[in-house]
Amino acid sequence: GCGGSGSGSDGTGAKSPGYTSAKQVAEKLKCTYYSPDFGAEGATDSGACQFAGDQVVVAWFKTAKVAKAYYAQHHVAYASGYGDAFLYGTNWALECPRLATCGSARKVLGGKLVGPQKNS
Repeated sequence: GCGGSGSGSDGTGAKSPGYTSAKQVAEKLKCTYYSPDFGAEGATDSGACQFAGDQVVVAWFKTAKVAKAYYAQHHVAYASGYGDAFLYGTNWALECPRLATCGSARKVLGGKLVGPQKNS
């Protein structure tokens, strides 16, 4: 990989660690049956794995700009009743079929939990 550009030090001094790949996030989460190259739209790198009985998608972003675009894209989708929950970190995201699953992942990874925008 090309992990030594040195430009822009955002995230390096942050409390939550900056990961260098989706697999690294998955390893920290200790999810099982990780399969790389999931191809999550808008992610630099992504994979799928099993966590808390659900298949979750781990997405990783090379820059904050990429992360922001992914966030915007997936929250536009929410307006049309998209039911998945998300957990966002500094340069990664986790997509879960249930809010509780991302909630459990948050205990391990930290991050910001965003539930499905249902009109409840």
